[in-house]
Amino acid sequence: MQGKPTLHYFNFFAKGEPIRMALYKAGVEYTNNVVTFEQWEAFKPSPKLPYAQMPVLELEDGTSIAQMSSILTLLAELYPQLKSADPILNAKADSIAKYAYDDTHNKIGPMSFSEDADQAT
Repeated sequence: MQGKPTLHYFNFFAKGEPIRMALYKAGVEYTNNVVTFEQWEAFKPSPKLPYAQMPVLELEDGTSIAQMSSILTLLAELYPQLKSADPILNAKADSIAKYAYDDTHNKIGPMSFSEDADQAT
């Protein structure tokens, strides 16, 4: 990936954290654009957000990639250290990751927030 990408997301872990961890593991310097709840309504219709949702990874050329799984797949393609040379092992890891996150995320229960702006619960 040429240049420094920008991750647009809120200031909590949720769907942005796996992306942050992958960027860190790959050694990629990136801009972490933390969108506050006060900024969200104005930012939501931005052309940077293809589906008016976050997380979004914006590449230096202005291309925006939405959806956590798609962003992680892109990062794995761009940075070989994030995946195995074995495509079957990669497919198994991908299915586990998607099951563990996508399938269980909605079953865990609603997300709640602390009154402290620096802490999500």
